[in-house]
Amino acid sequence: MIFADYGGVGQALAENLRSHGHSCCLIYPGEVDQSLPGGLGTINPADPNHFKRLFQEILGNNPLPCHGVIHLWSLETEQSEALTPSSLEESHVLSCGSVLHLVQGLVQALVNTGSSTLPKLWLVTSGSQAVEANPAPVALAQASLWGMGRVIGLEHSEIWGGLLDLDPSISDNSDNSDNSDHKGATQQAMALFSEIWHGDGEDHVAFRQGKRYVARLVSSKPTQTESLTLQADGIYLITGGLGSLGLQVARWMVEQGAKNLVLLGRRELPPSDQWASLPQDSESWKRVNAVQELKAMGAKVIVAQADVSNQDEMSEVFEHLRNTQIPLKGVIHAAGIENYQEIQGMDLNVFQATLQPKVMGAWLLHQLTQEMNLDFFVCFSSIASLWGCQGKADYAAANAFLNAIAHHRQALGLPALSINWAPWSGSAMVSEQVKTLLKRIGVDPWQPEEAITILPYLLGSNSPQLIAAKFNSDVFKKKLSKS
Repeated sequence: MIFADYGGVGQALAENLRSHGHSCCLIYPGEVDQSLPGGLGTINPADPNHFKRLFQEILGNNPLPCHGVIHLWSLETEQSEALTPSSLEESHVLSCGSVLHLVQGLVQALVNTGSSTLPKLWLVTSGSQAVEANPAPVALAQASLWGMGRVIGLEHSEIWGGLLDLDPSISDNSDNSDNSDHKGATQQAMALFSEIWHGDGEDHVAFRQGKRYVARLVSSKPTQTESLTLQADGIYLITGGLGSLGLQVARWMVEQGAKNLVLLGRRELPPSDQWASLPQDSESWKRVNAVQELKAMGAKVIVAQADVSNQDEMSEVFEHLRNTQIPLKGVIHAAGIENYQEIQGMDLNVFQATLQPKVMGAWLLHQLTQEMNLDFFVCFSSIASLWGCQGKADYAAANAFLNAIAHHRQALGLPALSINWAPWSGSAMVSEQVKTLLKRIGVDPWQPEEAITILPYLLGSNSPQLIAAKFNSDVFKKKLSKS
């Protein structure tokens, strides 16, 4: 079963498979659920019932066993330079949303039909991964699928094939003729066919300039730049600024010399005339107290109520910043929400709600600051985007986007860093279930005061992406060797 692109890669792959004696059906993204002659069809990426019907029909009524499911719809997403907020959201439905429904429908159909043959699922992107040493722009709309795919590999290892990232330069170098487009699709399909037909167990593979890259954990030391100094005459913006992580970072910034902070979040502080009457065990009192402490340390603090994923509200915030006549010098994107739900029980609306603050927020911040002379642009990502975490497919997908946008910005000559944090103790962003799972693989949660102490080292690096985690090396190595 090939969830095919309209560029011809899926069609060329089907021709390869048929030449080796296999039967193929090609399903294209569309508005309606429609069967077409010749083993073709269309279904709606956003409708889970289309996927359920499709898999029940194919697996239940076809005498041939299903050996593989290849998802190519991510190749239809918008190019990074053409993205808008609406097209980014549509791209994530086409990519991650369709895979959510695909996995749900496939697993349920396998249970219902009692199939003895378990197909392998392969998820395909193009240019979504930063592979080579020289920075290159990234296919941002496709990057989240890699975070999601890593969780699928954990929750449904029985059907897991892998993640394959095609070489974007093959199609980019075409001369726009039908013949060259067909040649590029054929070349891409050959790389996929070889991986699926002669796979060697690698499940994270990227192709670049005729070379095949696989994922490895290696020892390296980030290149350090000069020590970062926070400026008293600059503004620093923290999204999720009234959350536990945001307030910890705000305090550290003031201690380092920052005098102007903007703490941005969807919540607002109660009116000042109510502060004295707030219950001292309430969240509102804790936030008010933290802001008062920052002001007592000599900082001017603006609490800006805005949804970081709302273009109009964020544009208004930046218009206000421009009117202050104080330059914005740094951004910390720490906004996000937590959700713990395994894939089989997850709703697309819940999935999208988890993506919104991190993905859309990062994109809007990127767009609104491109012309500004920032010292840093930091995204608080998670190790879940690198190794996956059961029950966190949406969270891993959201954070994988943050990793990608950091690489993308650096390729554009803009400051960027994505920090893949292990959980912080006391953070509402990570549940106790997740912390327990991470403990089993040898990853301990950070105490906030510990995590803060390494921020200068992280911000002083010129690397676009760094892992910040405490490992029990003996436990981690044993788990890694078994995975």
